[in-house]
Amino acid sequence: MPRSTMDSISTQVSGVASAGTHAESERVAALDGLRGVAVLWVMLYHFMHGATHHHWMFRGVFGFIGLGYWGVDVFFVLSGFLITGILYDTKKSTNYFSAFYARRSLRIFPLYYCVLLAVFVVLPMFRALSPDQQAMARQQGWLWTYLGNIAMVVKNAPVFDAGGIKLLHFWSLAIEEQFYLAWPAVVLVFSRRSLLWICAVLISVAAISRFVIWQIGIEQPMASFFTFSRVDGLAMGAMAALIARGTMGTERMHREARLLGIISAVALVAILLAEKKHWLWSFPIHLQSPVRLLLFTCVLVVSVAAPLGGWARTIFSASWLRFFGKYSYGLYVFHYMMMPWFEQIVPMEGLKERLGSFVVAVAVRMVVCTALSLVAAIASWYLLEKHFIQLKRFFVPGKPKKDIASGDSAILLGNTGS
Repeated sequence: MPRSTMDSISTQVSGVASAGTHAESERVAALDGLRGVAVLWVMLYHFMHGATHHHWMFRGVFGFIGLGYWGVDVFFVLSGFLITGILYDTKKSTNYFSAFYARRSLRIFPLYYCVLLAVFVVLPMFRALSPDQQAMARQQGWLWTYLGNIAMVVKNAPVFDAGGIKLLHFWSLAIEEQFYLAWPAVVLVFSRRSLLWICAVLISVAAISRFVIWQIGIEQPMASFFTFSRVDGLAMGAMAALIARGTMGTERMHREARLLGIISAVALVAILLAEKKHWLWSFPIHLQSPVRLLLFTCVLVVSVAAPLGGWARTIFSASWLRFFGKYSYGLYVFHYMMMPWFEQIVPMEGLKERLGSFVVAVAVRMVVCTALSLVAAIASWYLLEKHFIQLKRFFVPGKPKKDIASGDSAILLGNTGS
């Protein structure tokens, strides 16, 4: 029986509103699992070392892993969904801005700024930086202000990837922080219906931005680092959260997301095939992003709205995926920074000669790199991140001045671990 979606989404995602039932914990777990999928996809893409194989089975596996840069899109959709839900459900609270910004800062800033301190303050005390690294250090102000992605677009160069120092992947953290900075005011000012229209406009702006920025000569992947070129992922996640707070019941939401997900999956395969075969000139590349983002949004919605025993909840609630989801922030930050070290201890060519199999060498490299990244992320969690996260209890959104328009005063606070 359909329930009001505001009620259901608070129950499904927060795990706070009513004492953490089994169903609530499973739905929170599903989103953590989805986060785990995203970070593993990104990591394996980097660790794969461009592997290809003539055998159809391995070619398919390597081809799928080779799309791992899409994992960042999954993160954007998740962030848009969860952050918009938090903001919308707390927009009547007495400390709306202070609670949100304090909680986000406690989660994001400690690790981010500790890394910058280590790279730009501590490291130069122990060894001289190479000329490339010195040039990168002169651009560090962009990173300290979460504008690293803008710097790479403006300079049309990967300025934060120099020698053994690799901070290029911080571009996605910059986009998310820019979203965190601007979106709360937008959610506070506008109604749910207006916010849906704003999300639709942002999705259109992203498509136009990608087309324009590529036309003016900005090279890939720098063109894809521009904030407005990637805002559609955040907007689609936000739109899903806002639709969930309308009148649509969870059964209908699940059914329609499942159907739309199948359609978008088929369309995405067709677009990828068209790109590979060079059909339709360059048109498919401009269509690929919104279609895959729609697919990821549908997967997220299905994982949240599916009934007990549904395939999505079963898959994404797997304990091993939730394990990676828990440490996803540290994994994302450290795995790419450690790549120069990985090239020394598990070089692809050396592994291939020693093991006598290219496929086995790729697999061993992925396992070793993932394990070492996990060690760094777990250490970061217990030595640093966990202690700041515990301070969030001092910044809980205050009691609403009046009930939210839907009549549901449940506050969505949970599952925002990264």
